[in-house]
Amino acid sequence: MFPLVLPSAPVLDRYFDLFSRFSLSHWDAMLLAACKEAGVTTLYSEDMDSGTDYDGLTIINPFV
Repeated sequence: MFPLVLPSAPVLDRYFDLFSRFSLSHWDAMLLAACKEAGVTTLYSEDMDSGTDYDGLTIINPFV
């Protein structure tokens, strides 16, 4: 039903870039890098700043 997407080596480059440019935690930067690698454009999260755009990946808080 859902395609399996495994991270590739460039996801680590994207992780380091996001981590340093946006001062994100390790886990948030890794999640965003994996989402970008998979082509995700919207991430629903109550833990990150809603409305923030990380290079084309927008965070939405579903509870606001």
